[in-house]
Amino acid sequence: MNIQKEILENINTRYVLLNKKNNVGYHIIDKLRKTIVMIDDPYINVDAIVNKMLELKVIIYNTIDELPNAIELPIENKNATEEFRIFIKKIFGVNGLETGSIVTALTHKQINREEKFKMEKHIEHYAFNVLYPGEGLNLYSNIESDTASIVVIKGINNLPSVDAKLFNW
Repeated sequence: MNIQKEILENINTRYVLLNKKNNVGYHIIDKLRKTIVMIDDPYINVDAIVNKMLELKVIIYNTIDELPNAIELPIENKNATEEFRIFIKKIFGVNGLETGSIVTALTHKQINREEKFKMEKHIEHYAFNVLYPGEGLNLYSNIESDTASIVVIKGINNLPSVDAKLFNW
């Protein structure tokens, strides 16, 4: 079900409005979770949803304190990866343009091979979505089994190359 249909079908039972600061506009609130609904899809007109909610006589709260206590609490995932910090070293080409990065996880304990792969998956996601969004990337993993680190090369097709022959010895 798409989010706008979900919101409009559950007005006042789940979704309400909260006045923004200075009473300029509204936040859509999930009152069962006591959270703001964030819609980041550029094709969805949030103002049109708010206007439709107003037409359908949605309840409007002025402060967060007026909202009822949350009924649906966040679920704890015991298998969730622990938070970790990363260290990013930028790589620059001969002409001074950035060609990539070396991204290494800074851990507070020794990690095993399985934890290394999990952490590298998070680092890859970070590389594709934060460091270089919308770019074609090549990723290379560190061979050490206790170090979560990847090398990210962007614009791989624009780099100079050399053709070589290999012989089967």
